Amino acid sequence: MSDVSAAQDINPELQPLLDQYGVCEGQEFSSLPYSIMAAGVIYNKDIFEEYDLEVPQTWDELIEVCEALDEAGITPIYSTLASADNWTIGQGWFDYSVGGSIDVLQFFEDLDAEGSDVGSDSSVSFEQDFAEPIEKMRFLSDNYANADAINRSYGDGNTAFANGSGAMYLQGPWAFSEIAKTNPDMNLGTFPLPMTNDPEDLKVRVNVDLAMMIPNEAANPEGARDFLDYLYQPDIIAAYNESQLGINPLTDGKQPDDERIQGVLDYYDQAKFYQGPSVLVPRTIPMFNYNQSMLIDQDPAQTLKTLDEDWSRLAERS
Repeated sequence: MSDVSAAQDINPELQPLLDQYGVCEGQEFSSLPYSIMAAGVIYNKDIFEEYDLEVPQTWDELIEVCEALDEAGITPIYSTLASADNWTIGQGWFDYSVGGSIDVLQFFEDLDAEGSDVGSDSSVSFEQDFAEPIEKMRFLSDNYANADAINRSYGDGNTAFANGSGAMYLQGPWAFSEIAKTNPDMNLGTFPLPMTNDPEDLKVRVNVDLAMMIPNEAANPEGARDFLDYLYQPDIIAAYNESQLGINPLTDGKQPDDERIQGVLDYYDQAKFYQGPSVLVPRTIPMFNYNQSMLIDQDPAQTLKTLDEDWSRLAERS
């Protein structure tokens, strides 16, 4: 894909995300990003203003905000844990907690290096490195989420949050259009979930929401490249991302000016982002089910140990 004109304009900080789609020897790009989604905590600005609350930048500040909201009779974090929508746990609770605590890319690089030796005695493991983030995740859920979260689906959450049931919501920008169906004028913003007491650790979760690829056996590769040249025209790609609240991956591309995503866009601009760990675990491992178990009723230590064993077996087969 390197001969597509847009390839020279892709933000180089995105290369680690693109590598997840596969790296071919001698090829700089096997895919090109078209839209990046940056996700963080969605919050109700009016509630924060009413109770004179500042956006938290540290773990301690987050707990202070949650305590203040709880004392005021407001659910701090609206949560949806229904089995059918356990992806909301992976994308939100799990990814934000782990990604805000550790260097995700480095962890998975080290994990790959361990191969089938991953376990309690290896240099890195899920059991060791994810234990503290998962414990904090459970603490937030147990103390500051709605009591009926286990019965609430993604659709329930969007409607409830739109009606003011909760000050914060662990969802990405895709939820804004659903929330707007109930409350189109809701005053919302976003910020990264703080998991440490160092503001320098703040990062947002990103994923390549839309990528462009051309098969090696394409019937008309030149036509395909001409089409991509059209799609990557500055006005075309900017308009698409504006409509989807996505981030333009071009280095000097125009970004959406929607106020609701500026809180995460600022961190993207500083390259303070990570790919969600749930995305980096192969689909043969039931990560979303494990996330749900750890958050609701399963001993996290045992589940993380099982995750290490799954990874080890998969590495052995590979």
